[in-house]
Amino acid sequence: MHSRTLKIDVGSKKLIPLLSKATFKGCHGGRGGTKSYFFADMHIARALSQPGYRALCLREVQRSIKESSKRLLEQRIQHHGLGSSFDVMDAEIRTPGGGQLVFHGLQNHTAESVKSFEGFDVADIEEGQTIKQRSLDLLIPTIIRKPGAEIWARWNPRHDTDPIDKLFRGPKAPPGSVCVEVGWQDNPWLSNEMRRQIEADYENDPEKAMHIWGGGYEIITEGSYYAKQIAQADRDGRIGHFPYDPDLPVITGWDIGVDDYTAVWFMQENGREVRAIDYYECSGEGAQHVADVILSKPYKYKAHYLPHDVRNREWGSGAKKREDTLRDLGITPVRVGARLGPVERINATRALLPIVSFDREKAWLGIKRLRNYCRKFNESTQSYLGPLHDDSSHGSDAFGEFALNCSIRPTLANTTKSDEFKDYTPEHQSESSTSWL
Repeated sequence: MHSRTLKIDVGSKKLIPLLSKATFKGCHGGRGGTKSYFFADMHIARALSQPGYRALCLREVQRSIKESSKRLLEQRIQHHGLGSSFDVMDAEIRTPGGGQLVFHGLQNHTAESVKSFEGFDVADIEEGQTIKQRSLDLLIPTIIRKPGAEIWARWNPRHDTDPIDKLFRGPKAPPGSVCVEVGWQDNPWLSNEMRRQIEADYENDPEKAMHIWGGGYEIITEGSYYAKQIAQADRDGRIGHFPYDPDLPVITGWDIGVDDYTAVWFMQENGREVRAIDYYECSGEGAQHVADVILSKPYKYKAHYLPHDVRNREWGSGAKKREDTLRDLGITPVRVGARLGPVERINATRALLPIVSFDREKAWLGIKRLRNYCRKFNESTQSYLGPLHDDSSHGSDAFGEFALNCSIRPTLANTTKSDEFKDYTPEHQSESSTSWL
């Protein structure tokens, strides 16, 4: 049987990289971006040009064939006038040359049953935000065992902790991967009715619309401190490739834990903006370990800003203050902050974030900490209190320590003490809050 070709109108140039050869192909964004149509057409084009083409169309849960993408594929086949080239069965679509498009849910598969996926040319994951890590761990080694096989995924982002998001958008994307973002703005066939609905949703509930239509992460702003600003940084293109500039010194902001996390941000300023070029955290490690990590990086340091409690004699043998221990290990110059509380750190961070750019790869975990930093909720009074002490608080406090000491002084309107801190009074030292030594 001779192969045929299908001309695909991709609609948006953003999708063109997905036409190249790559082991992993990801496409994320909000609704209305033509992701599903594009991937369906890619299957049809492959089936015509590669007789015997076999593809898996997968989702985490598929209780019936009606929940799969089979109906969409049938519609696209008819749209292209190719009904005579494909044989549509009850549970699969047979392609030219004895190939097939089959549809499965991954949830109920085992390590043994997933072996039946070996030999397929493509595994196409739809609704990728719902895929569990266990499913990916079973699927990926099975598919890539065949030379030239590909794994496709499309999803509307939900959380940065979702396995598919970490796989494609985390600090280390898999080798041989392509990942693009596409949205309704890139859809040349967007109907007037849909455009009016999008505009109405943005007007009525901008945050919800940004998730549904804009492809942003779900934001639970009622209890979070910085989720909105991190989402805005992403929309502005301020989360991307922002590497170390050797012409500028690096300033670090710390939060030190003895039995829990120690967190360090690595920042650069140029007088107008700030770049977060790196982030490090560890748990239960001593001063020597942290110092080794800091000094192993190829950075030229200007100052290390540490919280006021480094004067406690708790790190190392207990005979020295923490700041002296760090100085002896080569962390210089150390600057010790005034005794300020969470109100000051949070307000300083909120003021600074609009001019901060983040390196997605090296600061990925720190970005996650800022996004998830939130207030604790009192069930009995149904009200929010001060900051929740959890995995995200240390990285956020370290960022706040830098923000308090940043030489650029942006202002934040109405940075008065909010209701959540009405019962909190910072314990100031007698020294001025601008005295760091």
